[in-house]
Amino acid sequence: MSSGYYDAYYNKAQCIRRLVTNDFVESFKSVDYILTPTAPKEAFAMDEQLDTLTMYLNDVFTVPASLAGLPAISIPIGLSKKKNYNSIL
Repeated sequence: MSSGYYDAYYNKAQCIRRLVTNDFVESFKSVDYILTPTAPKEAFAMDEQLDTLTMYLNDVFTVPASLAGLPAISIPIGLSKKKNYNSIL
């Protein structure tokens, strides 16, 4: 990417980041915390090979907080029936 385009993309990304941050600031005027899922489905196996799109989609719920620079925590909750045993997600 040439330097002229780099600056334009960087500046646009920073503008979008400010918009996301401002949306969270507005939201936190009326709430103390926001609960969201961390991932759209249960965790994949460590030896599982994932394509780039699948990996991106597994992170989609964490991106807004990261863009806004907010602290976040992932708490495993829920039950999954997998391989004949119950596991906590």
